[in-house]
Amino acid sequence: MRITIIILLFCLASCGTTRSTPKNLIEFDKFKIVVWQLMKADDYYVRKAVLDSTWRLNKTNIDLYKKVFDLNKVTVKDFYATLEYYEKRPLLFQELMDSVESVSKKEKIITNIHVVK
Repeated sequence: MRITIIILLFCLASCGTTRSTPKNLIEFDKFKIVVWQLMKADDYYVRKAVLDSTWRLNKTNIDLYKKVFDLNKVTVKDFYATLEYYEKRPLLFQELMDSVESVSKKEKIITNIHVVK
């Protein structure tokens, strides 16, 4: 009986920590945009760094990331807390990545429309 109670308490304690939501969790729709913008900033940085090696020396990618965080009024701490929250929940993380991909596809369609005009 004691062992059953101990195991039950252990299970409840471990479940409680993984289910807790951080206070500084960024809203899903805002977070997917921030992730998308960071991916675009990183892509831009890689392309520029290939042509100009001073970009790597000056760590321009960090400046680009800061601009994305400032634009969206998100702190680095909140971003990483939210990212960790989603990484610990595979289904939510998959939903996030699918949403980021959806944003990417929408932007490509919009870009193609503007190019055609």
